[in-house]
Formats: sequence, structure tokens, C-alpha cells
Amino acid sequence: MSVKEKYEPLQYVLRHYRRGLFDPARAVGIFREKAGTVSAWKARRTVRLLAAAAVAAVVFVSGMTLHHKKMNRWEEISTASVVLPDHSVVRLKSGATLAFQPLRFTKDRTVRLSGTAYFEVARDSMPFQVLSEDACVRVLGTKFQFDANRGVVDLLEGNVLFARQDSDRGLQMAGRSHAVLLEGSDIPVFTEPDSPNPAVWATGRLIYEVVPLGVVLDELEVVFGQRFTVKPSSAAGMSLTGEFLVSDGLEHIRKALGSALKVEIVPYE
Repeated sequence: MSVKEKYEPLQYVLRHYRRGLFDPARAVGIFREKAGTVSAWKARRTVRLLAAAAVAAVVFVSGMTLHHKKMNRWEEISTASVVLPDHSVVRLKSGATLAFQPLRFTKDRTVRLSGTAYFEVARDSMPFQVLSEDACVRVLGTKFQFDANRGVVDLLEGNVLFARQDSDRGLQMAGRSHAVLLEGSDIPVFTEPDSPNPAVWATGRLIYEVVPLGVVLDELEVVFGQRFTVKPSSAAGMSLTGEFLVSDGLEHIRKALGSALKVEIVPYE
């Protein structure tokens, strides 16, 4: 390489040199300033993204919490009659209340009862549970009355398991039967009902299977509020099997009873 070629780049620099034009310290400062600006922008963008993610997480958690609360909300009703989401029908006696979870009912057919109610449970593979303060009635599909305050079940048809809550033992009931969970008892026991048709207020039906006429007349007095006597008086011990509708009226039922048993049934004086 010739001397000219060797020093040519240096001559170019010297020819174009201006004081302050090539300031290494200033160049480093500019570079650091720009690098810091980029880092700050990235930092601010990261903060914004994290904030957005945090807000989304809060919204998601809040939504899940609200959904969970709605799913687990118990709705309490005291109307005379209600059709549950599974199409089961419940009739509530005066003063009774029923609570259930509408949004969970297709997955958990559980209701809470205070007072007396009559149930016509839609048949399903998922058990239907009625809980009182102390007892539990489990069914798949049947008709029954449950007095939650007294711990009494009147089964009209089908099968139910009547047990104390949280107990692995219970009473299996079938057909027309009556049972009570006595205070201090672990398992309900079968008993005789106070009247042949304890749920007549809900069903409107009077069903008798070999029932003494005197017992029938006592029930008619409770249902219709009128007392009767039979002539001859010895006929009160005669047994009756039959079925009547309350809507047929007291006079129709009275005449039908007298005609079937060949006796005279008259108002009590």
C-alpha cells in the first residue's frame, strides 16, 4: 500500500472535522437517553397490559362469584301451589314454606320444608329430597304428604325412604302407609293416621279400604264441617270400601254411603 493510500482516510477526516461535530460523550448521552425512552415506553406498555389483565381477572372472578351465588341462591315460596323445574307439583298447607335452588334443581332435586306440604314428584333417576329441621324424605317419583314440623309422612302411592337427616338408616315405605319420626328416635316407625285421608285437603279424594262407617263419618265432619249419625246405631261398625271426590258434595256422598250399606245417615241433632 502506498503512503497516499495509507493516510487517505485520515485526510478525509481532518478535511471535514468541525469542533463539536464528532462528540463521543454527547453521542453516548444521546444513545442512553433514547435507550431509556424505549425502556420507559416498554415499561409503561407492560404496566398497561398488566393492569388490563388484572381488570380482566377481577371481572372474571367477580363474574364467577356472582354466578356461584346465583346458582346457590335458595328461593323461598309460600303460595298454595307451585310447579318445580322438574315438573313436580307441590301444594302447601296454610303457613307452610318451601325453599329450593331454581338454577341447580335439574342437578340437585332438594327442597327444604317448614310446615305441611303434599308432593306429586315427577319420576326421574335423580332422587328428590325433602329436608326438614330433623328429617329427610327421599323419593324417585311418588305422591306423599310430609308434615315437617311433626315429622310425619303419609304415603299415597309409590315408595319413599324416610330417615333422620345425616343417618345411613331409615324406613322404607311403600303403598298407602303412615309413619312418624319420634323425638329421640333414630328410625321412623309405622303408625295409624288420625284419619284415613290426611291429605284430602290437597288431593280432594276420599279413599276407603275396609274402613268402619263411624270413622268415615268422623272424617266427613272434619272435611265438610257437619256431623252425622247412622240408623241403626249398630251400623257404625260396618266396614266400607270405596272412593269419593270432595267436589261431588256432601249430600251425594251421604246418599251413596246409605245406599251402599243399606242404612240411614242423618245430620246429628
